[in-house]
Amino acid sequence: MTVKLKAGQKTRPIPTSIASGGNMNNVPYIRDIREKRAVEALLKYESIPVKDIGSMVGALNARQNISKLRNQGFQDIILTERFEVVDRDGKICRPGKYLIPAALKPIAEEAVKKYVTQASANAKVTTGKNLNKPNHNKGGA
Repeated sequence: MTVKLKAGQKTRPIPTSIASGGNMNNVPYIRDIREKRAVEALLKYESIPVKDIGSMVGALNARQNISKLRNQGFQDIILTERFEVVDRDGKICRPGKYLIPAALKPIAEEAVKKYVTQASANAKVTTGKNLNKPNHNKGGA
């Protein structure tokens, strides 16, 4: 199975573990809220220019979040497509845009669900620990 990229890009093979029906134990993982926002943005839009993803993620260095996600199993899911543009000085440059091919979006959606479930469970545990504890702070303000 291969994923066809747009604009004459070469096809890219889907990893065997994913193409075989997807063993959900091998779902890539998300560790923090910025990574979650990055994956959600990539699921929502067809592609996002590298320069624009930071405002969606809420980070000044969103490329680091994408890099961490790739190290956590998204290396064959979050792709970078390069394209040519002419900058204001008349020079050709090749910025990139991030995308998750449609065939791989269910895997990314599963990773977001796992993160939300885990974050919810962690929040309940943390909240329960702090209930009914006396406040022993002495002093003012």
